[in-house]
Amino acid sequence: MRLCIALLALASICFASIAEAKFRYRHHHAHGTQGVKVASLGGMGALAGSMVKASNGATAQVNPQYTGRFQCLVSGLEAAGYHIDFMGGYRHSRIAGTGMLSKHAAGKALDINQVGRNRVTRRLPANATAIASRCGLVHGAVWRNADAGHFEIP
Repeated sequence: MRLCIALLALASICFASIAEAKFRYRHHHAHGTQGVKVASLGGMGALAGSMVKASNGATAQVNPQYTGRFQCLVSGLEAAGYHIDFMGGYRHSRIAGTGMLSKHAAGKALDINQVGRNRVTRRLPANATAIASRCGLVHGAVWRNADAGHFEIP
């Protein structure tokens, strides 16, 4: 319990309010992910990232070197009529089955409307892979072990 309180207190630095931090913490734990409880603290740290923003206000923190690519993706998906409910960028996470840090830990990956591996709340548009490619990103949907809501720097 003390760890959760400490993480929530630290998360409040990056979220608009502690209420939002608590919501995101509960939301991501409800879906069984490692989630936002440390998202803004992973990788290069809370203040090192840049925000990607959807038109409805949903945001995610990514590596500032790649903000343009991820914003290109978000804007492209929205231009195709796709609604983004939530996104996840920076977080301290490991690739399943390995000890290696994921690209999320370096701010080089973005999940969009993703609630689990290859599970999204809204089906992505048919041209999502092409939009990602045009923005200089790889879409996880093309992998042998597909991950539809995941996009990353190659």
